[in-house]
Amino acid sequence: MKHSIKIEKKEPLLVLNSGIVYAQRKYWCGSATYPLKLSLLMPRTFFPYDEKAKYPLLVWICGGGFTEMNRDVWMPELAYFAKHGFAVASVEYTTAQRDSWPQQLIDIKEAIRWLRAHEEEYAYDAGKIGVMGESAGGYFTAAVAASGETREFDLGENLEKSSAVQAAVPFYPPINVREVEVDPEVVVVPRDMERYLDPRDYITDKTPPFLIFHGMLDSQVPYEQGEKLYEALKKAGVESDLYLVEGAEHAEGQFYQEETKAIIVRFLEKHLKQQ
Repeated sequence: MKHSIKIEKKEPLLVLNSGIVYAQRKYWCGSATYPLKLSLLMPRTFFPYDEKAKYPLLVWICGGGFTEMNRDVWMPELAYFAKHGFAVASVEYTTAQRDSWPQQLIDIKEAIRWLRAHEEEYAYDAGKIGVMGESAGGYFTAAVAASGETREFDLGENLEKSSAVQAAVPFYPPINVREVEVDPEVVVVPRDMERYLDPRDYITDKTPPFLIFHGMLDSQVPYEQGEKLYEALKKAGVESDLYLVEGAEHAEGQFYQEETKAIIVRFLEKHLKQQ
């Protein structure tokens, strides 16, 4: 049976570039190197009939108990944000088995500077960057955003670029990692955990806006951790919102429903798109 239909193009066609190397790190007594990569999810712009808009950039930081991570594992859920007007970069960072604190934060900040240095090549808008992450990635989200006014953790390449971000969305973040008691059979705690900074110590009145999500039944990172971050932001006069999700465990599906994502999109549009 032959059909002729007319379909309105309401959403962009997305493409994934998952093998972009942004830095090299030494290991094995300094005698070998391994690449740090990022994945970029964004609308296709190749063909003449593709939309040529430059989307603002959202940087995603994967969790994994500080000891493991996978930059692509959350890409199916992050497609929502790419469909709603944002380029999404998910960045790899050195885990605790390979190097000690603060290498993880140094890595993420270098990735942000690399993204700013290559915005013309990849055709997104890095003038304003939002950062978002879950669990350990939520911690690094808070740490990156709170430390934006200092160059303390800016090492590596593209140092002429800023690693500061303009909006932060941490999911169930452990803020003071020394206070969080975890089940060692579920989470392997890094040996140097006591050295990890508390993002609250870096919050100033110049800290960018925060949107925090935390489950009230979280058995790995108690929701009081999210509350402590929120209270510190309020005290400094930083625009911030805390959503406590009733009945939600750690990394449970409620955080990735359309209702939650719509709240995030409104927040990002306000702080990354509006002048």
